[in-house]
Amino acid sequence: MRMTFAVAAILTLAACGGGGGSGTGGTTSGGSTGTEPPSSALSLLEKWRRFENGIPTLSMTEADLRRELRTASERLTHARAGEAEILVPTDSQDYLGEEYDSYSDLLDWYFSTVTAAAPVMTHDGVRIAETREKVGEDGAILRYWGWLEHTGFWVGHDDYDTFSHFGAYYTGTDPTGSGSATWNGVMVGMEGGYPADGAPDMVLGDARITIDNLASPNVDVVFANIVNATEGTSRNDISWRDLALDRGVFKSPIQQYGDYIIGSINGPRHQEAGGSFAKDGITGAFGAKRE
Repeated sequence: MRMTFAVAAILTLAACGGGGGSGTGGTTSGGSTGTEPPSSALSLLEKWRRFENGIPTLSMTEADLRRELRTASERLTHARAGEAEILVPTDSQDYLGEEYDSYSDLLDWYFSTVTAAAPVMTHDGVRIAETREKVGEDGAILRYWGWLEHTGFWVGHDDYDTFSHFGAYYTGTDPTGSGSATWNGVMVGMEGGYPADGAPDMVLGDARITIDNLASPNVDVVFANIVNATEGTSRNDISWRDLALDRGVFKSPIQQYGDYIIGSINGPRHQEAGGSFAKDGITGAFGAKRE
């Protein structure tokens, strides 16, 4: 059962589970586990394996995680409009549709569907978590998502499809100044997972967003060190070059199912970036912090 447009788009920062991990899911309400090592100490695959083994590098109880996800969700001013190429205000009726009177009402409904939440890892300052949700009588969604101060993103899977979205504290402006700027973070994705395939594979990678010349900004996005965490295998880098930046939004010139990217530069000082994409059989999303 697919979510409605408003629910799918707005829950960018409210729903962090996605499909793929079959481990214990990490911490529950009994207390925190795991100790965050230096960011360079463990690879993404090693962090994923710790999550599967119940000792995630993100130390949060389930209760704390739920509160943090709700708080992070409330900070979002805009979110991607379904599969569209635009960001819309999270409190707009265009975004909420006819089902909800306010963003808060939508978040109330969403969190009432979350049956479990578990911390997964931190990477380059981005926290990642898993949620499992009940949809209708028999439907379920597994979702992985990440969040920062001004950015949220997720990739999810239901019985029919794999999908991703993102949201932001979005100012609608481009970063200014001279020289270059770089944002580093993480990509979370899924590969496969359509009805004939069974559950999707979990894919992780380093995310790097670069503007070489702030005076005339074009955006490069590179996902490197990509690993299929389910199989433990490496994937080739994924990249987009010279994406135009328009009021803080960058996207591929042609948006089509299975091959696109859309993202934004976020925060009052443009200190973060995030977005969603599909390419090379991977559907995913990403978030990053400015160096």
